[in-house]
Amino acid sequence: MFALLGRSLKTTNVIEPVLSGVEERRAKVDAWRNSRQKHRWLAASLLDIEGRLRRIKGYRHLPKLREALQRELEIGKEHAASEEAA
Repeated sequence: MFALLGRSLKTTNVIEPVLSGVEERRAKVDAWRNSRQKHRWLAASLLDIEGRLRRIKGYRHLPKLREALQRELEIGKEHAASEEAA
């Protein structure tokens, strides 16, 4: 079921265009005034490059992956809570 999605997410190929696009825009800034300004620049950079990004293979399975991760995290939280209580 997740074969295509898993193959896409096993490498850094998915994130590299995002990082290079953000770095390209970040290099134009000489000095940051505060972290809020950095966050605004990051958000603006991501919005600017969004249209040039391609979908990852198996993207239709992302909602199923999110649900599986949430279930796993909830199970992990319950397990950790029971260990703390003991």
